[in-house]
Amino acid sequence: MWRWLTKRRAAPVAGPLSSGGTGFTGLLRQGSELELRPIRGRRQALEAYAGWVAAAAGALAQDVRAAPWDLWQRSGRKQHWRRLDETEIPPLLCRPNALQTWGDLLELTQLHLDLTGEAFWHLVTEQDGRGRARVTGLQILYPQWIEGPVLDRAGLELAGWCLQVPGRAPQTLPARDVIFLRYPHPAEPLRGASPVEALALSHELDQQARAYAGALLRNRATPELVITSAEELTSEQADLIRERWLDRYRDPASGPAVLGRGGQVQQLGGQLKDLAFLELAQLSRDQVFAVYKLPASKVGLTTDTNRANAEAADATYKENAVLPRLRRIEEAINHALLPRLAEAAEGPAEGGRLWFEFESPVREDREHLLRRAGELLANGAITLDRYRELLGEDPGAARGETGVSES
Repeated sequence: MWRWLTKRRAAPVAGPLSSGGTGFTGLLRQGSELELRPIRGRRQALEAYAGWVAAAAGALAQDVRAAPWDLWQRSGRKQHWRRLDETEIPPLLCRPNALQTWGDLLELTQLHLDLTGEAFWHLVTEQDGRGRARVTGLQILYPQWIEGPVLDRAGLELAGWCLQVPGRAPQTLPARDVIFLRYPHPAEPLRGASPVEALALSHELDQQARAYAGALLRNRATPELVITSAEELTSEQADLIRERWLDRYRDPASGPAVLGRGGQVQQLGGQLKDLAFLELAQLSRDQVFAVYKLPASKVGLTTDTNRANAEAADATYKENAVLPRLRRIEEAINHALLPRLAEAAEGPAEGGRLWFEFESPVREDREHLLRRAGELLANGAITLDRYRELLGEDPGAARGETGVSES
């Protein structure tokens, strides 16, 4: 039995995250200065792939991967272009390297862009029989491997990129063999603007709130306790009471506590309010989604959402978030990748006549295309084969049917 002496004295039982203050507010009080940029550099941006950032960036990357695309052979006006079938597509656009499919490469590229603001493609080349450098593969270079750009002697032109792969010697890749995709940086011409750095404080707040809630739950959501006595305790007695309490009553299944005369155990009800900090998760979630232009319904959060609102949000998302990302990748393929493929190519790719194009995810664009195609067919401006191509159908299925000459 505990012996209670002559004067009341509190013997607190330390709970999770109690140093530097009480509960979560103690975290906010630590340090004399607040860190306004908790995420700096490519590696930290990639490590931020968690929580709502992972939900938003992952959803966008998957939508980019799933977007339908076509490869066209250009000839005169666009209405005369010919869409290539699967057997005519260059192998590199199906299997860019031994470890990735084309979809893998697109998805990982978009993830790098939405985390670091930068993505790098390395063109693997070999000499053909005529001494020309023929592109035989396409590799993703992870952004944290790039040490920085290398300029020419005059400091005016980009000459290459310094690459440091873990476990290998540094090397410099010629700028001609590296395709650099980026979100434009307002201050750095050879850097990308990372969305994660823009929302770093929100992401940090979300992670800290979740970590504190996890600490509470690991302690079975039991807030801090104060054991008080009507009599004074020595430090040795207080330590002994604390140890015996934790040994006996840390597990709620041990049953109710029984104390001697004058002993009280107080549960600090104010600590229960710390769970309210979980509401910060919603605030940070909204800020993260705002930066990525992602509606909550895209990740399955449907609170207070009806069908009309969901459809409007989805249309806005496709127009403002997905479409610009598709166009950025299109530009890199058409103006950097396909011209290199054409340098030593044979068949449809010869002469730089190929054009890569994603199908627009915006419904209005698709409806306008179909309406315009119907008008052209009715006015005799295109053939039935061409009309079926615009519909996304196999033009060969229309052969033998009546069509109108394009001439």
